[in-house]
Formats: sequence, C-alpha cells, structure tokens
Amino acid sequence: MKSASPTDKLIYKPVSVNFVNTEVLRTPELIQRRKDNLYMALILGNNYNKISYLTTHTADGPRLIEGILFALTDDYVILKGGDKVPVVAIEEVRIY
Repeated sequence: MKSASPTDKLIYKPVSVNFVNTEVLRTPELIQRRKDNLYMALILGNNYNKISYLTTHTADGPRLIEGILFALTDDYVILKGGDKVPVVAIEEVRIY
C-alpha cells in the first residue's frame, strides 16, 4: 500500500456547488477579521504553499473547502486550479 505524501493534498479537485449570495457574518469586526485572514492565507499560499481551509455556506448547507489561495478580489477568492468562491459565503478561514 502506498503511503500518502505531502504533495498528495495538492491534487486539483474542482469545486462545483451553489454558494449563498448573502453575507454570512453579522458584524463589521468579523468581516474585517475574515478579510485579514484571507489576505494572510493568500500570502502564505503563494509563498509557502500553505493550505487553507474555508468554511463556506452553500445552498445545501455548510461545506469545508481546502485549497491554496491564488488570488483575492473584493468579491471572490480564487483557488489554485481556477475555482472561485464568493467572499460573502466564507464564514471562517483556517491556515495550516
């Protein structure tokens, strides 16, 4: 049996879900914290290939997405591989 290597996590898995279009966070402080965490995840992902875990809200309920952040705009997070996740649908950002 083949053991898993650290690069096995970087295999591209497309994200094909319907994200919510409304803001999931309630206070401006939480929104600012999410923005700061996304920026930190972007820097660590591009420089050190750090994987980020995004807790998002979809039409089917909460979903955890893991990936390396490639770019960040005002409205979307772009993961390596080209998937876009709306910023307003992200509840939590964790970096490992």
